[in-house]
Amino acid sequence: MEGGSVTGWHLVAWMLRLSAAGLFAYAGYAKVLDPTTFAAELDNYRLLPAGWSGPLSLYLPWLELTCATALFVPAARRGAWLLLVALGFGFVGFVVSAWIRGLDITCGCFGPGGARPIDLLTVTRTTAVLALGLTGFAIDRPRVERS
Repeated sequence: MEGGSVTGWHLVAWMLRLSAAGLFAYAGYAKVLDPTTFAAELDNYRLLPAGWSGPLSLYLPWLELTCATALFVPAARRGAWLLLVALGFGFVGFVVSAWIRGLDITCGCFGPGGARPIDLLTVTRTTAVLALGLTGFAIDRPRVERS
């Protein structure tokens, strides 16, 4: 590879980065607008200790927004992917837990406007978001200049 050339893998990495950033920026922004509703949605999962949903409803959306932005900062990219993968595992755990327990709740993934009950489609979509993060982390590596 010559300096400055773009390979197919770089294009794939760029598309993964753009997709993940758009998804997490949208999700984070929607939740920032209504943290009270997001806190109630977190409580509905019945997995968090008392008093945790309020602080998490304020923190998680900003973490999503920060990671979305950091995907475009070369020095922060690997860390952003790693955090998005960790969030993805958490989201899948919450959604699968609610689905298995038959809870009649909405996922809260994209704020109150995108509320839909948790079903197999929600589990599949959440797992796809995790797969996006894992793939991005695996493929989107810093360039190594060769002499």
